[in-house]
Amino acid sequence: MPIEIKESKNLVLKTEFLGNETNDISRNSKDRFYLIDKDGNKLHYELQSTQQGIGDHFKGYLIAQTNIEPENAQALLASAKKYFAEHPEERATKGNTDTALISDYAKILITEAANDSFRNRVYPNKEKQDGRHETNMEKLFLYQYSYLEQINKNRDDIKFLSWEQVTGKADFGDDMIKSSRENISQDPMNKKWKEEKTAFGEKWEESANRGEASLRERMKNDFNTSRKITVIRTDTRQTMHISNPDEQQEQTFNEDEKNALIRHAVLRNQNIAGK
Repeated sequence: MPIEIKESKNLVLKTEFLGNETNDISRNSKDRFYLIDKDGNKLHYELQSTQQGIGDHFKGYLIAQTNIEPENAQALLASAKKYFAEHPEERATKGNTDTALISDYAKILITEAANDSFRNRVYPNKEKQDGRHETNMEKLFLYQYSYLEQINKNRDDIKFLSWEQVTGKADFGDDMIKSSRENISQDPMNKKWKEEKTAFGEKWEESANRGEASLRERMKNDFNTSRKITVIRTDTRQTMHISNPDEQQEQTFNEDEKNALIRHAVLRNQNIAGK
C-alpha cells in the first residue's frame, strides 16, 4: 500500500518513542510515546491494540490511542481551544466539554507525530526532524482504515487486522488480504471469545434467576405488610392499641434483581416483536 506523506502542520516539536510492550498470550500490544507540541505542552500517550468482535465472534484488532496524560491539562486545553477556534472542521467529536476538547486535540497531535515520523524517513534532511522513524503501530494507526476498506470490500464477514500485522510480522496491503483473513480465523482469540461469552452468559442467567426469586420474595413480603396494616386500620377503634407494624423500608435493586428486570424486558420485547 503506498504511503502518502502529508504536509506538516508544524504542531509537534519533538516525539520520543518510549518502548513497546507485547503479550502474545493475552494478545495485547502497545507503543508508549512522549511528545512536546509547539506551545510547549507535554503529553504521554500510547498506541494500543484493541480486540474487535460481535457477540462471541472474534473479528481481529484495531489500533487506538489510549492513556493520554498531559502534564498540564489546563495549558493543553487552552491550546486546544485556540486551535479549534481556527480549525473547527477538525473536531473529531461534537462534545464541548473540556475532556472532549483535550481528547480531540490530543488525537490531532498524535496523528501529526506519527506523520512526522514518516517524513523523517522520506525526507531525512528536512529541518525539525528528530531522527526517529515510524513504529509499526504508528503505521497501522495512520493507515488501518484505508486498508480495512480493501480487506472488507464486497464481503459480508467483516475482518480487521491480524495479530501478525499488529506485531509487525506481516505487512498490510492488497497482497496480504487473504493471509490476513486466514490468520484472523486461526487466531486463538476465536476460542477464548466463545468460551468467555458462553461462561458470561451462563453466569448472567444464574444471576437473573437469583434476582427473580429475590423480587418474588420482596413482593410477597410487601403484600403481607400491606395486609397487616389493613387489618389494623379496619379493626374496632376500642381495640386499636396495637403497635404499628414494621414500616416498609425503601430498597434499591441489587445486581441480580437488575439482571432479572433486564431479562424480563428483553423477553417481553421479543414477544411483542414476534406477534
